[in-house]
Amino acid sequence: MSSRAGRVVGTVALFLGSLLLAEGALQLLCARSRALDRLLTPRWAIPPTIPDALLGAHGNPRWPEHDAWGFRNAAVPARADAVILGDSQTYGTGVGPGEAWPGRVAVATRLAVYNMGFPGWGPGQEAAVIDRALTLRPRVVLYGVYFGNDLYDGFAFAARTPSARRFVPGALLDTAIAFEARAPMAQRFSALFSLAEPRPDSAAYRTGTSVRALVARHSRLYGLARAVASAVRQETEPPRARDLETALGRLNEAQRRIVQPARTSGWGTLLTPSYRNMVVDASDPRIAAGLAAMRGFLAELDERCRAHGVRFAVVLIPTKESVFAARLSTAERGAPLDSLVANEGADRDSLVAWLSGRGVPVLDVLPALQRASGQPYPGDTDGHPNPVGHQAIAGAVAGWLLTLLSGK
Repeated sequence: MSSRAGRVVGTVALFLGSLLLAEGALQLLCARSRALDRLLTPRWAIPPTIPDALLGAHGNPRWPEHDAWGFRNAAVPARADAVILGDSQTYGTGVGPGEAWPGRVAVATRLAVYNMGFPGWGPGQEAAVIDRALTLRPRVVLYGVYFGNDLYDGFAFAARTPSARRFVPGALLDTAIAFEARAPMAQRFSALFSLAEPRPDSAAYRTGTSVRALVARHSRLYGLARAVASAVRQETEPPRARDLETALGRLNEAQRRIVQPARTSGWGTLLTPSYRNMVVDASDPRIAAGLAAMRGFLAELDERCRAHGVRFAVVLIPTKESVFAARLSTAERGAPLDSLVANEGADRDSLVAWLSGRGVPVLDVLPALQRASGQPYPGDTDGHPNPVGHQAIAGAVAGWLLTLLSGK
């Protein structure tokens, strides 16, 4: 019996030792291979962003869709014909990596296009990363200005960054900061933010400290078993229903009061004009300060590009509400939507006039989105373009970009 027990103990020890060796080998391989690390680490265990004192956050290179710089590209190239800056509208939130408009522009033009768009960024962050963009020796740098939040983001960056305060008149910035202290915009947005659905992966796993959660998060052997099982079962995440009626059914009464259903000519979505109007209304000192900051940051981007012999140009990306408004009758639009369209139009005209005065080429993709072959946005409150919308933007940008590069 003692001999048999010894053999059992020896077998178990050999098995456990083999597991430890295999785990150690996989850990070393993952440390050397980003691709293997991504494959063997559960997606929920990798945060897509990393906190940053200046930028607020930047992309995590370990995130499956990010490159070594933390941006949404297959890899960081040695050189790019065009670098595209922007926020989530450029990054491609809500669509696949190959569906975002920068990637579609690359396909349409056969140019090397590098996407440096990142969710939550505004003009201040773009100015902060322009020198890295210029290391790719591009022929042109495009910045996708999004009216849905870039003006507020410009104010917020200037308010917290001493070196950026020079772009905003002191009295205006002080007034804007006082307004923000009394009634932060984020608090007014909270009802809208609560419309977002939780991610389908387990919250308990993401935050749990159980043995299973810890093993799932850190063990590469567990990751290998998970990856093999997933491949065998051909697991895919079920698509989220994004149609208007389904989205309406998810809303509570308070949320219904801040949305506007829009049904027209085969298109249907939920608009949020009161929310969007807050971030384009220049009568609010925060947005007026944001316009001033935007001009300062754009001037800095233009100057940095010119110093390197690189062309700088701007793509203006509208709100979903402005795209839909043209398809609605006067009665269907209502006062909040009319106010948003007027304020956004005034901001657009002001920015176009200022850019033209500096000799900066500018393209407004609002007409292209309004003429899209299908509905360019989801049917819920999401203001990010869907694949149809990204294709519409790319179609407008591609020809314009080739013209810019031809020098015509």
